[in-house]
Amino acid sequence: MSAPAIAQNPTSATPPSPSMADLASGKLSTTVAPPSTGSHTVDKVLEEAKAKAKKLGKRVEVPSRFSENMKVWANIDGKTLHAELHTSPIHLEVEGENGKKTWKAIDTTIVEQADGTYAATFVKTPLTFGGKGATTVVTADGAEGKAVVGWGKKLPAPTVDGGKIIYHDAVAKGADLVVKALPDGFIQEVVLRERPTAPMTLTMPVTPPKGMTYGTAADGSTPQLKSARVRRRVRR
Repeated sequence: MSAPAIAQNPTSATPPSPSMADLASGKLSTTVAPPSTGSHTVDKVLEEAKAKAKKLGKRVEVPSRFSENMKVWANIDGKTLHAELHTSPIHLEVEGENGKKTWKAIDTTIVEQADGTYAATFVKTPLTFGGKGATTVVTADGAEGKAVVGWGKKLPAPTVDGGKIIYHDAVAKGADLVVKALPDGFIQEVVLRERPTAPMTLTMPVTPPKGMTYGTAADGSTPQLKSARVRRRVRR
């Protein structure tokens, strides 16, 4: 879902809560009143973007106000800003050619690597997927370390469809294992192309990052990664 908002300062403005209709449409637009008059520091970059937008007659990006989940533009009125917010990262800050920070768009497209593995092009948590004969489905190299999802047997040769990698008949005849790359993570599904003729067993051993262990969430049932170091300190 994205939630665009028009405001003087989108980083501090608080838009009203969306209705169910807004959430269903996947997009929320709202106008936020400008802050009350008073002394404030002038943002030179921001003022230049506003002036440029007014002169050109079109919105101008303001990268200094970006975040991983948000883009900001100066509007053509030369006064207000337009912000679009998303529930997952849309771009990441990287080192530019001139040594300055810049923003690079997320790309979940999965491509084959020279060693026979597959990888998501550009995501927050780097993802590597197993190729033919591998016993590892996906490795996620996150901030806490590497998490590995294995497979109970050798994987068949996969096919790729954009941000999805499909292991045909990996679960059983007519039952495919499908893994989808996300901007910050992944999901796996079993897709049944045929009605199963017998019970199916799915074995996916998971190795959490070093220093992490599996526990349960507040609901008492949902698996959740927890820090083993924190757990040991609590027991003392």
